[in-house]
Amino acid sequence: MGAEGLQPGQTPPESNSATATPPNPAPTRPPKSKVALTVAAIVAILLVVLIFVGYIAGVIG
Repeated sequence: MGAEGLQPGQTPPESNSATATPPNPAPTRPPKSKVALTVAAIVAILLVVLIFVGYIAGVIG
């Protein structure tokens, strides 16, 4: 190795070289579950339907 000739407490050059293992990137987090995604989609659809029904009620009334 390259640790010959080092004083105690010194860092060997290979330990901080560019070939050292890089830190792992943070994993991208998928949605917590399909249930949460489904509930969000249903809420969005119900909101659009509610707005549409309100618009039609306003036109008729």
